[in-house]
Amino acid sequence: MSKSKSKKGVKLVRSAVEGILAFIISVVLFALSYCIVFQATFLNPDFIMESMNASNYYTDKKEEVVQNLTDLGYASGVDEKFFEDFITEIRLSDDTKDYLTEYYEGKRTGFDTTA
Repeated sequence: MSKSKSKKGVKLVRSAVEGILAFIISVVLFALSYCIVFQATFLNPDFIMESMNASNYYTDKKEEVVQNLTDLGYASGVDEKFFEDFITEIRLSDDTKDYLTEYYEGKRTGFDTTA
């Protein structure tokens, strides 16, 4: 009778250990998959640039900047046509790409304001 009790006890301990190990492995696999997805998306500068291109980010930002500058210029008496070509989508795209590249490389980020 003591052998059957010890076998049941061993089975109980074994199933408890297997359950704990299965839980630990599932948590580790979840964390690993989460890190892989995070690395492939938000920590990847190419992903961010592609998302910006797909959503017309640069066109929207250009229109927003031109509208804000036009509103400010109107109060100062500046002609609206002055702000139409003040900034382009290409310049926004280049500046954003340079900024993100420097940011992801760990360099000091900034904009070229010489022009």
